[in-house]
Amino acid sequence: MVKTPSWPVDLLRALIDRILDETGMSQSQLAALVPMDQSQLSRWKSGGSRPRFESLEALGRALREKYSHLNIGPDELVIAGGYKIDHDQNPEKLETENISPPQSVIEAALNEQLEARLAAMQSNQDELLREIKKLSRQVDDLHRKHEQGRSETDNRESA
Repeated sequence: MVKTPSWPVDLLRALIDRILDETGMSQSQLAALVPMDQSQLSRWKSGGSRPRFESLEALGRALREKYSHLNIGPDELVIAGGYKIDHDQNPEKLETENISPPQSVIEAALNEQLEARLAAMQSNQDELLREIKKLSRQVDDLHRKHEQGRSETDNRESA
């Protein structure tokens, strides 16, 4: 039985990937902003561990401070981590499975999935083209052998 997370792992993964891509940071460098171990960040991305509300807030504050051009702060990370934001309540009571993530997070997740599918299609297309070229060479070789055999037969018959 596969355990499926009850929070939007894909949204958080897409947001973390966007942060890494746009900053050029490694996972270790991003984790150091909180600070936390890089393996914990990997568990967040894989869905093996759900980030704590406070950890997402801390990371969001650090990103807002050091990488303001990303326009990613605590709210975006908290929502991507599956928490509902209500600044008047206690975060432990805000956890929900039915959340509406920000449009930018949804778009990032969809773009990531689209890029992965396109890359897979391109890879498959390249593989098919290599196979077609290989088969084409084999057909050409068979034609040459056939023509050689015909000319040898014609030469023997004419002799």
